[in-house]
Amino acid sequence: MARLDLKGNVLFIICCGTGTVIDAVLLNVLANVMDKSIANIISYVVGVIVAFFLCRSFVFRAKDYLGRRLSSTLLVHGVGLIVQQIILEMLLNAGLGLNMAKMITIAENAILMYFLNIFVVFRKYKSKKSGASTDWVYFKLELSAPFFEVS
Repeated sequence: MARLDLKGNVLFIICCGTGTVIDAVLLNVLANVMDKSIANIISYVVGVIVAFFLCRSFVFRAKDYLGRRLSSTLLVHGVGLIVQQIILEMLLNAGLGLNMAKMITIAENAILMYFLNIFVVFRKYKSKKSGASTDWVYFKLELSAPFFEVS
């Protein structure tokens, strides 16, 4: 089972919350000038990129493997975007307003993305050269599964 310290969780929530606020504000701006689905995709991607760089800098302090971490972020959040887009369309078609529908999809997506970010995007990687693993400053995970390569 994972054990996360309080400071890491708070910083994670602040960084991802910033990306989420940017996503929601940008969605409302773009929805006035284009299709809501396209606006959602654009705002989501911008929010994810902002949250990634904030988390990378302030939560995980990960200075290594930028390409690998960014590509895994885009892949993981691509899955989240598909799920969010499907749910958003269903809620909009059911007559829910854009902001309420977005808030519901944000809540659903936050839980999924929290665990995928910790276990996929910002997991430790073993260096091919030295065999040493990278360290996280605030997150210390204790897992029995060797796939995650964390201690």
